[in-house]
Amino acid sequence: MIIKIRFFGYFEEYLGTGINELEVPFGCTLGNLFYLLADIWSDKFVKIWDYDKKIFITPFIVMVDGHDIHDLDYLLTEGSLVTLIPPIVGG
Repeated sequence: MIIKIRFFGYFEEYLGTGINELEVPFGCTLGNLFYLLADIWSDKFVKIWDYDKKIFITPFIVMVDGHDIHDLDYLLTEGSLVTLIPPIVGG
């Protein structure tokens, strides 16, 4: 199935701008997607992904189809739009 991924903030710096389409297997969860992204963009993911621990190094917000999602077992569906947003800090 095809999903869409959009990056903001430092994710754009490392992974690019705009909306990326990605083919993922049916039954793909949000957690599975992170492993796929780490494999696809391994050279760029090194700045944000700990390959030994298989976790993100930096905090961020995940939205799927406009909803804030915290569950790595969240099931993605055909056409899902996954957005990765770093926290915004102001002063």
